[in-house]
Amino acid sequence: MHRKAKWFGLIILTLLLVGCITISKEMYQQSMVWDTIPAAGYIDANVHIEADCNFTAEYAKLWKDWMNTDETIANYKRAICERITEDMIKSRIFTRVDIGTQTDFVMRIEYTESQADQKIAVNIIDSMSGKVHTAYRTSSVRMGYGYENLNNNLKRMLSEVRAQMLADYHAGRGIKTLLVEKGKIPPVATYQTAGETDISETKAWLGSQIQEATPAVKPSTDLKLPPTRPDTYAIVIGIDYKNRQDIPNLQYASADAKKVYSILTDPRYGGVPKENAVLLLNEKATRNEMIAALRKIKNWDGYVYVYYSGHGAPKTKGDKFIDAYLVPQDVVITDPEAMEDTAIKVSYLQELIDTSNAKGVMLAMDACFSGGGKSIVPKGGKPLVGMMVSPELIKTKGTGKVIITSSAVNQQSWEDEAELKGGIFSHYLLEGLKGKASKDIWVKVDELAEYIKDNVARAARKLKGIEQTPQITGKADFVVTRNWERAKVMDIEIARNKLKTAFEKGYITAEQLSKALDELKRQTHSKTLDAFLEGKIDEKKFGELY
Repeated sequence: MHRKAKWFGLIILTLLLVGCITISKEMYQQSMVWDTIPAAGYIDANVHIEADCNFTAEYAKLWKDWMNTDETIANYKRAICERITEDMIKSRIFTRVDIGTQTDFVMRIEYTESQADQKIAVNIIDSMSGKVHTAYRTSSVRMGYGYENLNNNLKRMLSEVRAQMLADYHAGRGIKTLLVEKGKIPPVATYQTAGETDISETKAWLGSQIQEATPAVKPSTDLKLPPTRPDTYAIVIGIDYKNRQDIPNLQYASADAKKVYSILTDPRYGGVPKENAVLLLNEKATRNEMIAALRKIKNWDGYVYVYYSGHGAPKTKGDKFIDAYLVPQDVVITDPEAMEDTAIKVSYLQELIDTSNAKGVMLAMDACFSGGGKSIVPKGGKPLVGMMVSPELIKTKGTGKVIITSSAVNQQSWEDEAELKGGIFSHYLLEGLKGKASKDIWVKVDELAEYIKDNVARAARKLKGIEQTPQITGKADFVVTRNWERAKVMDIEIARNKLKTAFEKGYITAEQLSKALDELKRQTHSKTLDAFLEGKIDEKKFGELY
């Protein structure tokens, strides 16, 4: 790819020098190719990123002297601005980009190019006041006019700016002070080490906040949370298609995706570090963004969890089903050829999984591919009605890879608005991830798959009166999440801390505390103690019953 870009850049440069054509933005972007350097950490914020790209006066005159048209120059600036913005987004330094109507702040990247150097200025702007809160600067000397040097400089400079922002953020400066001022995070002074925290101020602050993506289960502040699992990676995609008039809207796809993301990144359950997790919702779930995220499946050497909720679509030839598509937000469905170019083939997804270096891959898809329900058909395409097809959409090769689809290929997948208020498949996926799929401390992928299959089929018949049978391919027993409620019972340290807190608050007596601590030493506990440790009864009720 880079060799191709290099030669393409030389061709463009030659054409520019002779001034014989106008170069389009797309042609420039074929030369502006580099691998984004992932951020070394993340900043938990919702940001709008924009870029402005300019030449110095002398350099602009030089381009004119080279007989470039105004349109060519404008296209070059647009191309480089889009690549810079794309690099910042793909670095995953921010947990959210343009989610909802209100962002925490604006990041304005000002790029200036001259004959001698390249400069980047990044301004962090308060989105309410419009004032610059923090600014970062970096520059690089140009070593000629080739695109290889241009790309390498941009790649390095943007990474340097991210490193500066993260260093300030972790030191309590820069963006962190802005987020504190806006009430998005508690004051830095309230952060304390585990076991020494006076949580009263933090609790009061948390109570006043309403986050867009509320965690599926609110963490208990009384318990020490387990460490994250740095060998895990999560890709979560949910698309409602609410702004597409030509595609049937879904009611719960993005909401389900938020819940799955929350469970997977919650240290009590999935424990996936947020810097190792990608959440693409609605307008952010474009084909390019989805492919960029899904490519991680191939190269990650730990465990990868992928969830997709949205429409699927069948690919047919004559009366034969030959492939299927995931349907991005920006798909074109005017005809089958347009869909082929703008959707994502399931066979491509299978290739990523088959060639993956990961120790374990789990793919869960709440979509169908029959042409009805959570699926679509391009204009001129055929649904699978009446076609003889295998119930399995995708099969795995090798071990350590499990794929769970929400229905058989010729069935439809359903949402339920009356009782579950979500996708039927996604509801039981979430329940399983939270622990219902396992009686042990860990939820393993094979247990999760069987739990989903049994419960979805039963619920679909009850709620919709139809058959929806999830399909499972592949075999593995790697861990997906922690059964936190069970872990609290089995983990002696957690149980002791919870009992100690109840005693300090005056809900249980010293005698009850001593009795409970003695009971923890045994293999089995009383029903009352287990109910308290699992959170089924509160401290007050435990003191009354125990």
